[in-house]
Amino acid sequence: RRRHTRYWRDWSSDVCSSDLFKCPVYAIAGNHEVKGGENIFESEYVTRYKPSNFHILVDTIIDPKSGIELIPAPVFGTHEKLNSLVPTLEKLSPSPKIRVALGHGIVDSIAYSGDRSSTININKVGELIESKGIDYVALGDRHSFTPIGKTGKFFYSGSPEATDFNEEAPGKFVVVEIAAKGQTSIEDQQVGKWTLARVGKPTERYEIRGAASVENLKLELDKYKNKARTAIKIYIDIVTDHKTYGDFELLREQAGRDFATVVWRDGSERDINPVIIGDPTEQDIPPQLLGYLREAYKDLLDQAYISNSQQPIVLQALRRFLGILERSK
Repeated sequence: RRRHTRYWRDWSSDVCSSDLFKCPVYAIAGNHEVKGGENIFESEYVTRYKPSNFHILVDTIIDPKSGIELIPAPVFGTHEKLNSLVPTLEKLSPSPKIRVALGHGIVDSIAYSGDRSSTININKVGELIESKGIDYVALGDRHSFTPIGKTGKFFYSGSPEATDFNEEAPGKFVVVEIAAKGQTSIEDQQVGKWTLARVGKPTERYEIRGAASVENLKLELDKYKNKARTAIKIYIDIVTDHKTYGDFELLREQAGRDFATVVWRDGSERDINPVIIGDPTEQDIPPQLLGYLREAYKDLLDQAYISNSQQPIVLQALRRFLGILERSK
């Protein structure tokens, strides 16, 4: 039987490497390739240096080796009001050839709020897949591997590495096998080596309220095994006593050393603003501090319980104090 395997994805500098791909590679313009009338695919650099097996599609072509009909629906601008995928497929006549369409954009089932004039109607695409004999529709824009509709022939391939903290299934590529007309099978494969993770959400922040909550956060962070290749964003809300806050800061210092990057945010995507409650006592001062250092720490501790514009600076100073003490053990 004939077996056609193709790797479809958005533009990347990697796909221009002749060492990586010996077979033909086909790409279309997406929302990042054209801006202000300038098309990167028409630039002197791409024109001069792209390998001979890398093809930028604008019009329908037949792959000379496999006989597959490739139907591009490129996007020419970041804010195009009419996506070209549905109009392009509507112009087709039925054909016995194996057909692969390439599009770019957001589908209506997962579209963001606001202007929806450029969204892709998945029900319409599903109808056109059946009526026009489309064997696979490869869609770019969303960076998570995502099946679209119910045809089993319409997918976001996603990106080979994670690019944002809220992606559901990044780091994949899709192998599409078309044994014969109408016989399409899909397999997604994990290739990404980096993890972008998120703890909590802007509306559901992780709450630090006592010693147990700090320990639970530590256990949550311990779940990530390859910390050196993990960047993590943590939405957090802190209303606690100084002792617990000190424990949190030690955990924060350790996480900063373990992970590639740790981003701490409140519910408005700003730096965290902890609230320290209670009254400072002598027991809150590390016993190993003596003389001037003890007086300096006590002065900072007293200020830490005063909610004003200086509190974040004071807490940062205490954080550094505690970090130095921890590393000196």
